[in-house]
Amino acid sequence: MDVLNAYKSAARQLGLPEMHRGGCQLETQGLASAKDVWPALAAMSPRQGWLQFQSRQLAFHDGLPPVETEWGLLLAAEAATSDGHSLALSLDGAGGWTLTRYSHSQEGEMLYDEPTQLAHDPNTGRLRYRRWWRHDPAQGYVQIYACFIGFE
Repeated sequence: MDVLNAYKSAARQLGLPEMHRGGCQLETQGLASAKDVWPALAAMSPRQGWLQFQSRQLAFHDGLPPVETEWGLLLAAEAATSDGHSLALSLDGAGGWTLTRYSHSQEGEMLYDEPTQLAHDPNTGRLRYRRWWRHDPAQGYVQIYACFIGFE
């Protein structure tokens, strides 16, 4: 793959994240009721990640924390599981939530990299993400997915 080799050469010179070939599968679950959100997330056994409630934002490192009622509704979350999956919870714009599970594969026609981002609380550690890029004949490689894979 000529593009991948060219990127690797530039990445070394510019300090960019390494790029590899791979694939990604998504599974989504719609959640219509606030009472279904926490049980659905907990059932996927997140190991570490972050949670955004109406009145609280926090990171977790050893499984989900106990929820406090004064935090309000869970609005968004990103998490990584012990078996290597990534989870994303978001509002769906129609009064419900979407819970997405990303499954990474070393095989596939996409490219992926794993950059890090600064966390709101530096004591949490840097946020690690995996981004997938798909080739588009008109635009070149376009980022199509990004998901949290853990704290550094």
